[in-house]
Amino acid sequence: LNLSHPEEWIETFGMTILEAMYYGLPAIVPPVGGPKEIIKDGVNGFQIDQRKKEDIVHMLKRIAKENDWYQWLSQNARTRANGFNIKHLEQDVFKIVESVI
Repeated sequence: LNLSHPEEWIETFGMTILEAMYYGLPAIVPPVGGPKEIIKDGVNGFQIDQRKKEDIVHMLKRIAKENDWYQWLSQNARTRANGFNIKHLEQDVFKIVESVI
């Protein structure tokens, strides 16, 4: 869970989110800022406003009950986290530079 308060501060990236995902943990994050770009809602985690506590509890209970679905989310989280590495960063930077030149 990454339940920052967007009305007070907005996460710009969310390294702890990626760290959790690297270990196969789908994350629940606020639907704003950097976490919104890391988490594809319902695929590798969930974007839920921290003020919607009932929705968060419901999702946690569902994840705990539906093991096959959890395993699918877990694999997607791991795959997404593995995409954040130096090789992919270099490729993205080169694409941007080449498009400008």
